[in-house]
Amino acid sequence: MLDQFFIRNPLSRMRGAFVAMRWFVWILAFLNSGQAQDSTGEYQKKAIYIGKLARYVEWPKDKMLTGVPLVIGVYGADNVTDQIREVCGRQKINGRDVVVKHCATVQEIVGCHILFVSGSEEARLSTVLRKVRGEPILTVGECEGFLKNGGIINLRTLGRDVSMEFNERNAKRSDLKLNPLLFNLGEGPVGG
Repeated sequence: MLDQFFIRNPLSRMRGAFVAMRWFVWILAFLNSGQAQDSTGEYQKKAIYIGKLARYVEWPKDKMLTGVPLVIGVYGADNVTDQIREVCGRQKINGRDVVVKHCATVQEIVGCHILFVSGSEEARLSTVLRKVRGEPILTVGECEGFLKNGGIINLRTLGRDVSMEFNERNAKRSDLKLNPLLFNLGEGPVGG
């Protein structure tokens, strides 16, 4: 009897199709929001690490003049700048105000104290790191081979966790002193 009702009543079929379509769209939106939250969660964790890193690094005195804010730059796909601003931008780190900026060109990165190199820059990684080689800039990345190309700290995503790898030799070349307590935050030195 119910089958006959739906066959005879095209309006009911359209309503049913409309309800099914709404459910389908809602499920897709829910699944996509979960992926966006995972990505946001990953970059929020990386932003928290970047804020913590600054507390364990000593820059040369001529790079950290009195009254100069701590400048955190982001080079590459801009998935993390807002997260870093949210986590670090409203606080003082080592008594300094924090400025977070997105670097659109390689020339802009030299004014940074910390430089986060996005995974989108993997193909240009050696060019970017060559530009800052020997500069007192804490380079933080998320690319395979980041440390081998001269980076100092690599943030790796493992499932839902983020861990760190270090290269002390690269830090020394940049005239940066890493506090040994920093190694308690991550996996420890690589290529020390």
